[in-house]
Amino acid sequence: MVLDIIASEQDKKGITFIVSTFSDTWSQMTENKVRQQQVLKAGQTSGAKRKGGKHITERWKDYLPVEQWMPGTCFIAFKVPLKKSFEKNLAPKECFSPLDLFNKIQEQNEELGLITDLTYTHCYYKPEDLPETIPYLKICTTGHQVSDDDTIFKFQCAVNGFLKDNKDNDTLTDRLIGVHCTHGINRTGYHMCRYLIDVEGVWPDDAIGYWCFIFTSSSSFHKKLLFWFHKGWGTVPCGLKAPGVAARSLPCL
Repeated sequence: MVLDIIASEQDKKGITFIVSTFSDTWSQMTENKVRQQQVLKAGQTSGAKRKGGKHITERWKDYLPVEQWMPGTCFIAFKVPLKKSFEKNLAPKECFSPLDLFNKIQEQNEELGLITDLTYTHCYYKPEDLPETIPYLKICTTGHQVSDDDTIFKFQCAVNGFLKDNKDNDTLTDRLIGVHCTHGINRTGYHMCRYLIDVEGVWPDDAIGYWCFIFTSSSSFHKKLLFWFHKGWGTVPCGLKAPGVAARSLPCL
């Protein structure tokens, strides 16, 4: 089930993203929408030429297929699953297909209610490879740079829409939002943290530290996220958070 994002008028009026003021290093990496589409098409073409479209992206094998649920949230992270045509370039224990994803989720006694794909290509798998009962949302997100406000807004609208449609959940662990980029780390972590900070009012240091504690022990990644957030904001940011909504704390681990 492929979804599209339709923001409500309330969301449009309520959004108050702060204009990004990233350093020149990040600014030089920003591309306009036309260029992004050109890069996407070029990536699909070049990907098809490499080993018949079966090229395994760098470092993909180094990451866990599925991470644990992020307590106190509706999020679970994983790296991108790969369609069957990639498997001849992988050892059996390295394979991670859409079917493997759902098997691993079941092994953890968890259930997906939505898959949000943040990769900037369509070459890894197709929505048709997923169960029809699981909604799938594609948000093309450029790697190796900070996401623009439009991309962040789409992600936050998707999460809010999911929570609104699943108010009957007894706990946030009933049905989870699975989020992935290529490795399930950089773009995934950034968007999860932005939601916690922008919408739920979690303090940036708390959100980033909490995410890194659960998903990665990399101090360099922690520093990278802190750089992105603090260079981008001179003040505490606001996204879709409604006026008067109190900030919340994350559970202790």
